[in-house]
Amino acid sequence: MEEWRQERVREITQRFSSQFDLTILEHTDETVYARWHVDENSLNPADIAHGGAIFSVADVVCAALGLRNNHLLTKSVNFYYYHSLRLGDAYLRANFQKVGSYTSVMEVEIYQEGVLCAKGLFDMAQM
Repeated sequence: MEEWRQERVREITQRFSSQFDLTILEHTDETVYARWHVDENSLNPADIAHGGAIFSVADVVCAALGLRNNHLLTKSVNFYYYHSLRLGDAYLRANFQKVGSYTSVMEVEIYQEGVLCAKGLFDMAQM
């Protein structure tokens, strides 16, 4: 990827992810592992994490994984909510399921206190 494009991708990803207390703990060519501190700003009126916030954080982590091959644009998603996320730390792990020339399928799982709370399959396209 050209240097100017790589810098722009970092800028965009950082700007968007700054809305959440998200820390990348591990970033390899195959995996991204991150911690999201769910705070009051991410809660809905039921005092659980808003589904849109959960989805957004998962999308950012998949985009971080896609930096490897410039697959940063969300093309389609299947997303499942299993358990509510509450105040505190949640952990995300994203892995490639399939890597193609123009798109990649990535799986992301979100855990809190060892419980799988949400999972998504993201089809990310080349930027």
